Amino acid sequence: MATRTELTVSLSSRNNRDLPPTHGTITKVDYDKKDRTQNAIKTFGIFIALTFCSIFIPIAHFILVPVLLISSFVVALNQLNVMAKNEGGTGECPKCHKPVQIVASKYADRMTDTCASCHEDVVIQVDGTAHATATATA
Repeated sequence: MATRTELTVSLSSRNNRDLPPTHGTITKVDYDKKDRTQNAIKTFGIFIALTFCSIFIPIAHFILVPVLLISSFVVALNQLNVMAKNEGGTGECPKCHKPVQIVASKYADRMTDTCASCHEDVVIQVDGTAHATATATA
């Protein structure tokens, strides 16, 4: 069962170290082995379906079928290795103090993003403290 946890993060400027850091939150999803296997099988099925659909495209099927077939294995294996995911969050830009939408990505303790308002490169560092209790989802 996937476990969602809301974590507090600090946002600091990548280019201007003199600016004080600000704070925000992200939602981290931890996947167990069953979830990772289901995600991999679902992704593999989608790619195989695309492979079969590409058979009927003249000329292009000479390239599409092998590429999609190989990609189906590569992407499915990649899904098996995703232990945790960042579902996104919000924070405050350390330069312009406007809200920053933290995009969903593979989870890491240190991530980077860009402020949509002032285009400042923002370093997002997980503080390690859970902001809310973890919830399990099916």
